[in-house]
Amino acid sequence: MQDQEETGAGVDGAGRTCFVTGATGFIALNLIDELLRKGWSVHALHRAGSARARMLLDLPHAADSAAASRLTPVEGDLNFSANAFAALVPGNCDVIYHICHVA
Repeated sequence: MQDQEETGAGVDGAGRTCFVTGATGFIALNLIDELLRKGWSVHALHRAGSARARMLLDLPHAADSAAASRLTPVEGDLNFSANAFAALVPGNCDVIYHICHVA
């Protein structure tokens, strides 16, 4: 049996949307770059005033205009109320990647 990478099945994210928490962390930055490469629209949650938020726009696959239009940095906090947090997640979201931790 071939895996998904060999067949291309499940690789294309065109038309799909995800929400990533902890977007400025090492793992999430790499995940976001790969998702953009595969055509996903990515909503990337980071804390307000985060100096690392700029790193989102500097990702290799966010450099081209097509991918940049699919990247939406989102200011917010996991300590928001459930309703406030839910309002940050787009209604057409297919997947949530919860990469953040709360200290």
